[in-house]
Amino acid sequence: MVPRTYLRQGLDRDVHQVITRLLERDDAPEVLTVNIVYEHIRRSNSSLKRKGKPLLEDSIEKALSSIQADQEGEDSELDDVPQDDIPISEERDASNAMNRSIMKSMKKRAAQESTPKETAGTPARDVNGDTQSKKRKEATSDTSKERPVKKPRWKEAPSTEPPTHVTLADFGGVENFIEAFKENIRQQILKAQTRNSQLSADIDFAVLAKMTPGFVGADLESLVFKAGAAFIARHLNTLDTMASHETSAEISTTAITPMPDDTSDIDMEGTLVTSRSAHLENVPESVAIFRKLDHFLLSEDQNILDTSSTSAITMADFLAALPDVQPSAKREGFATVPETTWANIGALTHVRTQLQECIVEPIKHPQRYEHLGIAAPAGVLLWGPPGCGKTLLAKAVANESKANFISVKGPELLNKYVGESERAVRQVFFRARSSTPCVIFFDELDALVPKRDAALSEASSRVVNTLLTELDGLGGREGIYVIAATNRPDTIDPAMLRPGRLGKHLFVGLPGPEERVEILRTIVASKPVRGAGQLEAMVALARECDKFSGADLTNLVYEAALIAAKSDAKFLELDHMVEARKGVKPSVGQNDLRDYGEWNERL
Repeated sequence: MVPRTYLRQGLDRDVHQVITRLLERDDAPEVLTVNIVYEHIRRSNSSLKRKGKPLLEDSIEKALSSIQADQEGEDSELDDVPQDDIPISEERDASNAMNRSIMKSMKKRAAQESTPKETAGTPARDVNGDTQSKKRKEATSDTSKERPVKKPRWKEAPSTEPPTHVTLADFGGVENFIEAFKENIRQQILKAQTRNSQLSADIDFAVLAKMTPGFVGADLESLVFKAGAAFIARHLNTLDTMASHETSAEISTTAITPMPDDTSDIDMEGTLVTSRSAHLENVPESVAIFRKLDHFLLSEDQNILDTSSTSAITMADFLAALPDVQPSAKREGFATVPETTWANIGALTHVRTQLQECIVEPIKHPQRYEHLGIAAPAGVLLWGPPGCGKTLLAKAVANESKANFISVKGPELLNKYVGESERAVRQVFFRARSSTPCVIFFDELDALVPKRDAALSEASSRVVNTLLTELDGLGGREGIYVIAATNRPDTIDPAMLRPGRLGKHLFVGLPGPEERVEILRTIVASKPVRGAGQLEAMVALARECDKFSGADLTNLVYEAALIAAKSDAKFLELDHMVEARKGVKPSVGQNDLRDYGEWNERL
């Protein structure tokens, strides 16, 4: 039987040959199925059994279908052709086949005469040597028109992992979102949680509410608890000190007499107390502390019940407990408060003053602006040459105002999937609303909101529209302040630069000679320098570093430190700075400075 064209190569051809040989065997099954052929291959020595089961079953199924189709086609052709039309050659071939079959049976019979007779379990044969099972198989194959039952394939087990691309809101189960508490609500929560506590008169809940941005109810409860713990620790120290003073006085004025074993507390109360004080040095420290407290409580001094600062929670207790409480917004990665301060930034006095007026003061004293009906600027754009401190300024503003800080690099919000970039932009502002007051810093803004024109892709246009809507849309943006930084203000969409969005534009240019001195002094302050004379000499070197940015000066100090490390020096000296100055060049070219000058006049 010649295999079909698509079975004449590779695995299908080998499987077809195996099935053909299996059909020619005397003990061939009556009906071949995929499972029977597969088990036959597995028990054989064929190399096919090393193939994968799904792949092998597919080839077996195709081969069986091909063989069955060939048999059905031959039967139908013989039925359609009249017997008179059969060529003589075909009759001769049929007779020759019969002769070969007779000769084969005669040889088998001769071979059987020299062997024992068949047992009851041996299948019976006819005169042609064919077994009854083979006849039944041929009869079944001729009359059966049904395909073998296909064995179901293995399927991958369903995943039980929770989905990461959906939220509870997608299922309709969450309709209302409770955002982080505002300042006035935090103040009311603090008052409610401390209503049963003894508080000092110096506690200002308005100040505490302003110092706890991003705190939820559980965080405020933890703050009150830790403030109470600080009060207890402070009060125990006071009691310990007072008890120690009284113990010393009693030891010096009272004679110590030995106590009999049967002395009771009631009969010898004074002697018992004196003995306790006298033998404090012979007992463990923990026992001594409790005995001192017991002695103090038994004394005539009952000031412990008063409402003075020594027996009430004070503002100092809250301030001491505040650094130990981490708000949920920071713990869950929503926002952080940077550690950069104005002291870490040298020069840039004019820009710092503008940022103080635009962002820091509205956060610290919002009542002043509300009383005058003045709305704080929605956003500030810091632009200028690279390495001039735009990112440091944004961090220092957040630290100075004690506001949360979310830093976003423009390209990290872009996603190749439709709708994901817009969702990322909305998620940033959702995080900011949960941590108000909050400062959002967009670095490399030109990559996120380029100019919209015919050459811009549809996806980028949707991102620009989403950000414009979040900055000045129907939704509220109270307590959210936006600072953006860019080196290319000419490529930003003009709609972003109008008042109400990023209406305040601050140019952060290269520092002047005296500003470079101040910047270098700030950088070198954290390095080991031999004496004040060396420090002033190194700082004066900054006047010669023309067109150096803050990043260039930082690189200069870094190279000088490397030279000092190579020479195994313990201090950074002027010679190291002079040698490093020879290899450090300014990063901003003359053409770039000319472009920034033109953009400054335009903006």
